[in-house]
Amino acid sequence: MARRLSRMSHFVSRRVIKKLPHDLRKKVLRTVKYSILALWLFVAGFPLYWMIVSSFQNPSVFSNPDPQWLPSTAELTLANWAILQSTDVFQLVLNTFIVAVGVVAIVTFISTTAGYGLTRLEFPFKLTFARVILFGYMIAPIVLAIPMYIIYTSLGLLNTYIGIMIAHSVRATPFGVWLMWKMFQTVPVAKEEAAWMMGASRTRSARDIAIPAVYPGILAVGVFAFATVWGDFTFARILLPNSDMMTLAPGLIRLTQRGAYLNTGHLMVISTVMSVIPIFFAYKLQDTLLRGFRL
Repeated sequence: MARRLSRMSHFVSRRVIKKLPHDLRKKVLRTVKYSILALWLFVAGFPLYWMIVSSFQNPSVFSNPDPQWLPSTAELTLANWAILQSTDVFQLVLNTFIVAVGVVAIVTFISTTAGYGLTRLEFPFKLTFARVILFGYMIAPIVLAIPMYIIYTSLGLLNTYIGIMIAHSVRATPFGVWLMWKMFQTVPVAKEEAAWMMGASRTRSARDIAIPAVYPGILAVGVFAFATVWGDFTFARILLPNSDMMTLAPGLIRLTQRGAYLNTGHLMVISTVMSVIPIFFAYKLQDTLLRGFRL
């Protein structure tokens, strides 16, 4: 959608606006750009707005063929949000947070260690390995989940936190390693060499000099790993068949199929929580994240 809007803006500016006087052309260009931006924000933000508004409305309004885009305050209620106190929903949220925290810790540790090693150590085929590792992220989750299910069945890792953490870590680590490899390349080796001359070990120099310099990259890897777990469906659905261990995405479908007490308003509440939490973290950490991805 954004690409089409950009092409439309380019076509209009090239064929029409360039024929106008300079001052008028600047005003028209500014108007066109802000109009396209407003249209894009509306298209991208309206589903989130409607989901949040629906979470505060009585479920009976969803059967109305003529919904109100701006509901009155009298129609708003907090009754739907009581679903978060449900034992089943709370367990789904708790499972998701436990898995997410574990995966973030594993992926950031492995990615930071491997990225530092790829940058500072010499071994055969190092450059080839560093360039090829990113292709591991391109493998579809379903391709990994089926053989993992067979392996986990024999190892007893089905319906376990450690099993699902390993699966997500395998999925997210290739990108994390590649990103940290690029980040450590921006840290001059001379700074660590000066520390070595003063008697510091490689571990001490990495901890006090290299790692603090790549903190934005570490944070970006952590947020990426968290988002991988938070929005996952495939791994959790296949490797966590027990409903007591499921995470949010497949757990909601299981509750709905089971004929649980979830109505449309409840689903809007849970969807709002699932959407707002990663958006909130991304917004609060946007400056640091952009520094992490600006390689």
